[in-house]
Amino acid sequence: MRLHSVLAIIYCYFSVSVSAQQNWSSIQQPVPVKDYAGKKFKFSLTARTDGSSDVVTLVGAQVTRKNGEWGYFNSGVEMPVTDSSWTSRSIEGVIDADAETLNLVIVCMGNGAGYYDNAKLQIEETPGLWKQILLTNAGFEESPSPGKLPAGWIVGRASSQFTFHTVSGNAPEGKSILSITGIGNVDLAGVTFMRKSAYAKQHYVKKEFYVPMRDGVKLFTAVYIPKAASSDQKFPFMLHRTPYGIGPYGTDMYPFNMAPGNAMMEEGYIFVHQDVRGRFKSEGIWQNMTPHIPVKSSQNDVDESTDTWDTIDWLLKNIQHNNGKAGQWGISYPGFYAAAGSIDAHPALKAVSPQAPVADFFFDDFHHNGAFVQAYFPFFPLVGSTRKEPTDHPWFQDLQRNTDDSYDFFKRMGTVKQAADSLLKENILWKQMTSHPDYDTFWKKRRITDHYKNLKPAYLIVGGWYDAEDLYGTLATYKGIEQNNKGIFNSIVMGPFGHGDWAKDEQHTMQHQIYYGDSISGFYQRNIEAKFFHHYLKTGEQKAVDLPEAYMFDTGVKEWKTFSSWPAVQVTKKKLHLGKDGLISLNPSTANGFSEYISDPAKPVPYTMDVPGSFGITPRNYMNEDQRFAASRPDVIVFETPVLENDLTLGGEITVNLQASTTGTDADWVVKLIDVYPPGEQNTPYTPRNVSLGGYQQLVRGDVMRSRWRNSFERPEPVIAGKPTKVTFKLQDVLHTFKKGHRVMVQVQSTWFPLIDINPQKFVPNIYKAEKKDFIKAVQRVHYGSQGSFIEVDVLQ
Repeated sequence: MRLHSVLAIIYCYFSVSVSAQQNWSSIQQPVPVKDYAGKKFKFSLTARTDGSSDVVTLVGAQVTRKNGEWGYFNSGVEMPVTDSSWTSRSIEGVIDADAETLNLVIVCMGNGAGYYDNAKLQIEETPGLWKQILLTNAGFEESPSPGKLPAGWIVGRASSQFTFHTVSGNAPEGKSILSITGIGNVDLAGVTFMRKSAYAKQHYVKKEFYVPMRDGVKLFTAVYIPKAASSDQKFPFMLHRTPYGIGPYGTDMYPFNMAPGNAMMEEGYIFVHQDVRGRFKSEGIWQNMTPHIPVKSSQNDVDESTDTWDTIDWLLKNIQHNNGKAGQWGISYPGFYAAAGSIDAHPALKAVSPQAPVADFFFDDFHHNGAFVQAYFPFFPLVGSTRKEPTDHPWFQDLQRNTDDSYDFFKRMGTVKQAADSLLKENILWKQMTSHPDYDTFWKKRRITDHYKNLKPAYLIVGGWYDAEDLYGTLATYKGIEQNNKGIFNSIVMGPFGHGDWAKDEQHTMQHQIYYGDSISGFYQRNIEAKFFHHYLKTGEQKAVDLPEAYMFDTGVKEWKTFSSWPAVQVTKKKLHLGKDGLISLNPSTANGFSEYISDPAKPVPYTMDVPGSFGITPRNYMNEDQRFAASRPDVIVFETPVLENDLTLGGEITVNLQASTTGTDADWVVKLIDVYPPGEQNTPYTPRNVSLGGYQQLVRGDVMRSRWRNSFERPEPVIAGKPTKVTFKLQDVLHTFKKGHRVMVQVQSTWFPLIDINPQKFVPNIYKAEKKDFIKAVQRVHYGSQGSFIEVDVLQ
């Protein structure tokens, strides 16, 4: 069993998953339950911790069904054990009709020890009559050798950061207890999330409602009201709408992160969470990226703006002790709902924070400049399948992969068509994507940025420079609002974060192998996010909040900088010319020529060497990964400046201008901008032990463009084999200082596997339907000289 099965609720109801951090481990005991189908069960365990604030533990239960799927019971994660007193925790549920085994699970998270004893399982054979099921070594009396699991228990989620021991003495029952001890020096975000649940239950009252929309559909909504709320102390609403489920469901069940951050939860708001149409317990029909309807002619013309309006209006009239104001936030897909819900906004909606918002699926998430992000395969079951009826359980089946090596997995699968036929044949989103391979009306009507006009609320747009999912969406949302809504407050924050990492509580901020400083997300939550919402929702919003237009983190010198606009006005556009002998210069080469390589679809360039991190629900760590593995490939061209004599700060947009040719009739061009560290660069105290920063080639920005769309994303066309062709596209913005003593490097390649699907290199009308015979080798050339290739950058003065 994978632990994400036990903590499936995390996977479903918020996009910033605790499972991203490494300091947890689990064990389980599988119990055959075929004979108890449909029966109620109770699993209980006595547990405590060593009292440290850095460790929590919890119990869980999960069934394995006949078809290999799993089912879970979500009443464990919101009841963590956090202190040193022996506490009983129990899980109750009904065993699925097709269940093979019931897996009884113990989870330990953090740096410290969890202690366990007296595991019990009961099943209700007849109404009111409970049978005790004999568990193997339920009291942990059979002492194993040090470091080994007790008999009857198996590893659920292994981690080298944890050890197992049977300890004598101080046992609530019998003579021995089990100890699981975390010994790693790693991120404690999961512990913080667990402890938030306990705080929420102590300070908030939870209520659940079906909120009616104007067309009669009812949306399931959970409302968390401060216990301090009264006629003398009123609070604003903070709305969060999501397709991932707002569990745990039930008025006595509390989530990890009902607030954007600790500061806001402790300050006090009325937090409102809602399942959007057609998802989990809400009624209605689900569709990805709901198209906005600019002119509504009837009450059946509904979209995310009307659903948000109707929700806020209902809350104002039905929830006591509110102050008449509402805010909204969301990360990733919920960021889209926050932005879309602010169009034609309810007058009470005063402040909105779309964070890593999806803006356009042809450039976000599933595509990069239209090229398919094949590494997103594990995400399709979540957003591409529909349920039969409202439910508080996931209805989708996790992608079965049985390996952490995405490169090997997809190579063995064959073409994208072959992989999809095996994994995604009935997936609705996949069918839509393959039916619309180009930028047609299907995609354009879902481009929400077209509708950011005449907006009224204040906006705080938040993202991460290393956001592999929605970097485009963050920047496009900010720029779209800024361009068409003069006079409103619209600010952008970009930190050294991966997708949603600003919502974590990390003492030492790491993005993959690079350390950026301490408590950076905490600074953002306290000094930017909480300040923004407090101003517009708790004080008079007649004047703008005292925050800069752009709060941007320089990922080279590792410090925050502020700007009065973004892109900054204090920049000079310069061209980094790619030239002879792999040199980059500010002047074009006087000699015309080219660099070339053979691109073989059968031997694609990998996008990462981070094998364990390559096959999550979405790709992440590659965004600032060391590129030395790619530089040594014969099918990657490397261009480089001399050692920099002064700091060089890029602050703004990057435009790739290639003069490129291929012996095929289509080609992918992957361009990567890289910071090369000096050979003597010293490791930080937090650099992983197997990493050397000396000579590190840190990816600053990279993206892909297909020759077929060089003139138009709407109308693909082949290239003429052997003819130099202009290929222009934008990399996403950066704020990065290449420090004195470093070098600027550019790598060019034609495969980036399996992040991006492989281009056959022979033009076919629909790449999704390319057959194995369509894939050919090709000689790729990048031309230099007077009409050569260059990267245009914004150099900050």
